[in-house]
Amino acid sequence: DLLVGGAGGDRWARGMLLLLAGSVQLWSGRTAEALDRLDEAYRAFVAIGDHFGLVQSAAVLGRALVLAGRVDEGVRLATSVLEVPDPSSWESGLAALAALATAVQVGDAARSERLLTALPTVGGDGATGVPEATGVAHTELVATLGLHHLQAGDPAAAARLLEATAASRPSVDPNLFA
Repeated sequence: DLLVGGAGGDRWARGMLLLLAGSVQLWSGRTAEALDRLDEAYRAFVAIGDHFGLVQSAAVLGRALVLAGRVDEGVRLATSVLEVPDPSSWESGLAALAALATAVQVGDAARSERLLTALPTVGGDGATGVPEATGVAHTELVATLGLHHLQAGDPAAAARLLEATAASRPSVDPNLFA
């Protein structure tokens, strides 16, 4: 069993399985259990020097630490991976979104405003004005930016962003934000 460390198992695959298991635990409300798995995944990627896994695990572990009340540690970890070898890579987009989402998660509008500049962009979404950030799920980015606008005291901008996104994405129910 890769999760419990079967002999000769692929260390990268084991790290990814730990990350997946920890993510499921975290987002199903089992934060304490998730922390152990996510920390183990993070340490596995550090040990093998895999930056792709490191960025992914730091993103989720950082948010888990915040949910566990370890805010400074979580924000520090989530922002620690912003320096990536290729600034236009998928890893760069994920690292920037993770740092931004963590700042929004703790309600730090000033920090999230600074982190917006770290999002590498490859064009834009004309309907919403939201950049299509490299490697970043558009919906998660829009939700994060909407929360940022609310925290920055601009609910009208948040509403416009969410409404324009719903209207520009045929797979999104246009009444979702009504």
